[in-house]
Amino acid sequence: LGPTIVMMPEIYREVFEFCGKDPDDYIPMKKVNPMLKLYFNKEEPIEFSNDLIELTKTLENISPEDT
Repeated sequence: LGPTIVMMPEIYREVFEFCGKDPDDYIPMKKVNPMLKLYFNKEEPIEFSNDLIELTKTLENISPEDT
């Protein structure tokens, strides 16, 4: 299993539901926050929230002109 199953669960959910099965019975998932932490050298990690407002703030701190 790769990251797609976590990042795009609607893809596999559709297949399970087509077969009359509940995907949560086979692949239970739990939402976590932050969804990602990136570490660069010895700096503090950059945390990416699953909350859009918090994520936007993080991205603005990294690169305001690209947000």
